[in-house]
Amino acid sequence: MLTRREFLQFVVGGALGAVFSPLPWRIADEMVLFSQRWTYQAPDGEESWTKALCQLCPGGCGLRVRKIDNRVVSVKGDLVNPINQGGLCPLGASSVQLLYGEKRRVRKPLKQENGRWKEIEWDEALDILAQKLREFREKRESYTLACIDGYGRGLMSDLIKRFCQSYGTPNYLKMPSADDASSLAMELMQGHKGHVGFDLENADYILSFGSQLLEGWSVPVRMQRVYANSLKTKAKIVQIEPRLSDTAAKAHELLPIKPGTEAALALGFAHVIIKEGIYNQDFVSNSTHSFDAFKELVLKEYSPKAVANITGVNINDIKRIAKEFAQAKSPLAIWEKGKGNIPCGLYEVMAIHALNALVGNINKKGGVICFNEIAETWWPELNLDTTATESLKMDRIDQVRSKKYSLATSMLHQFAFNLTTEPKYPINALLIFEANPCYAASQPDLFVKAVKKIPFVVVFSTFWTETAQQADLVLPAPFYLETWNGITTPKGWPYPVFGISKPATQNLYDTKHPGDIILTISKKISDNTAQALPWGSFEEILKTVAKKIYDTGEGKLASSQVSALPRDFNTMWEKLSQGVWFNPEVKKVGFQTKTGKFEFLPSKFSALYLSQKASLPHYEAWELEGSLEEYPLTLICYETLMLTGGYIASSPYMMKALPPTLLKKNDLLVEIHPETAAKYKLAEGDKVRLKTPFGEAKVRAHIFEGIMPELIAMPLGLGHSAYDEYLAGKGVNAHRLLGYTEEKISGIATWAMAKANLVKI
Repeated sequence: MLTRREFLQFVVGGALGAVFSPLPWRIADEMVLFSQRWTYQAPDGEESWTKALCQLCPGGCGLRVRKIDNRVVSVKGDLVNPINQGGLCPLGASSVQLLYGEKRRVRKPLKQENGRWKEIEWDEALDILAQKLREFREKRESYTLACIDGYGRGLMSDLIKRFCQSYGTPNYLKMPSADDASSLAMELMQGHKGHVGFDLENADYILSFGSQLLEGWSVPVRMQRVYANSLKTKAKIVQIEPRLSDTAAKAHELLPIKPGTEAALALGFAHVIIKEGIYNQDFVSNSTHSFDAFKELVLKEYSPKAVANITGVNINDIKRIAKEFAQAKSPLAIWEKGKGNIPCGLYEVMAIHALNALVGNINKKGGVICFNEIAETWWPELNLDTTATESLKMDRIDQVRSKKYSLATSMLHQFAFNLTTEPKYPINALLIFEANPCYAASQPDLFVKAVKKIPFVVVFSTFWTETAQQADLVLPAPFYLETWNGITTPKGWPYPVFGISKPATQNLYDTKHPGDIILTISKKISDNTAQALPWGSFEEILKTVAKKIYDTGEGKLASSQVSALPRDFNTMWEKLSQGVWFNPEVKKVGFQTKTGKFEFLPSKFSALYLSQKASLPHYEAWELEGSLEEYPLTLICYETLMLTGGYIASSPYMMKALPPTLLKKNDLLVEIHPETAAKYKLAEGDKVRLKTPFGEAKVRAHIFEGIMPELIAMPLGLGHSAYDEYLAGKGVNAHRLLGYTEEKISGIATWAMAKANLVKI
């Protein structure tokens, strides 16, 4: 007989397996075509195939694009590409629909005049932008420009940063994600500022602290292979999170945990490993620093009993999992909640990564892999003029680099808050690149309020987003199949990758690549910006990087087949535009800290005059707004494969595939445990008012045994007011209810949870 948990695993796991199976997708495809009366067959004409690299998430999967004449009719996974090996996620499979989704696309430059949108030509649009920026710089007010980067990493992010530096503004910001804490932790503990990968394919014991591996973390199809491989190799996957997600249902074991207590659990595991003497003593003795201080803290404060009280995890499970992890051949602990879009705390990442140090699995097969990417380190040195040099010394609006936030690199929440209160100086212009902060920022209503205080807002966007609607000037970007693009190593990938994607079809609309726009206006602003950005096009930048890689003589090409680098660069460029370069034999980067070792207590913390405990990995409870009397429950968010929570919104295909337990017509269903439902006298589908200190919304109850009592779970990715009729008005935007809570040491703001209450309607 199936136990209740086994039944839930069967149901959820079976549904997930169906997602990656071609049959139900074919059925769903036909149903959507029929229900929306779209043309079933491709038009008559000449058939051709080309290759491309998907840009809809950081995965950069390889595609085979089928065309009839010049019309793209389908995309399939590229079997030769090492990233996805022929697989394709639902978002990538929606590429054709997003390409031809006319209502979602920005089709021509738009200027807002007296509350109305006016189509303008590109010459006028670029002249307006260049003239404004030139005026600010000539007045020595370069610092009053702010830029928000939605790319997050890669060549476009580096290009935007370089533009900001040469122009002279310190106010470069990016959309927050778990990368913020991850990058900072690696810099502090290992002195490493480059790429961090996880060799999941060769790990035999994976501890996942909330990473929803099968819902879009890293590369979705890669994670499916990892799970399938674990069945053959007997590798064990342990998922740690408060609800039975698709990832948890397919894992070998789920450890339900109180949200926000992951650091305590990691340190509880460390307590058992150290006390039992089952850590890698050779690695710890020779390759780590300040282990004794870490050992003293962990043994004193994080006993299994104490950790069980904090986390809700059973004492015996803490002991057992810790021993299994330490005694595995290639154990690996990974972090970043959800798809990696939900920020986590610095101490949480430090505590989890300390486990990898205890077992000595850093820069080893099946472990954490650190390396530098040519695609991120090739940029020539900047020579700044006096205007840029002096302007860059100005304080940032978000208070990054201040005494209070000396470790922070970007704080979008503080940027919005300070603009709406008493900023040190005004922001006269804001450039937003392929991001949607008016929807996806913590407290999006506050961000909208901040935007209204800026005289000149420019949005570079492929889609008609909530943020585009707030702009003064909207510059349409092409869809990735219409333009030159490049990919760098995907998040969590264990070796460097670089790929080129040339246009698979002509521009459907009057669009320009944001990289080309930056390069064009730089030549109109000043000699300094022109010299800093001398390239004629983004394609030229891609070619320059490719040449740098070619000159190393390292790595392989995956085009029509996997091969060594050709003898001449022109041949490589031709092959690279139909594939990717990759280097599994990349040189690993060792510890670059002051001591030359892995530091449990980072040397860089000495400048902050912290106590020893505050300098070590430890657990600090998130300080959530609201009283327990008014808000006795906890709201958490989660991510799913069928919903995208940021700039790239879910396609109509994906919306049609949402289960009725998540969305009923336009009503969002939130997950509630049966015990909690009984306490509030709720039945399946009942309408309730969900309240937090940040807002409230009308939702429906979904009674779900896969969530811990006293919790409410809602997905990210719904509640849009833009894009098209398939998305707008569906469900609730979780960011409006979650708000944020800030970690004091790092300034990182997370929206993983908030205090909440339910009122039956």
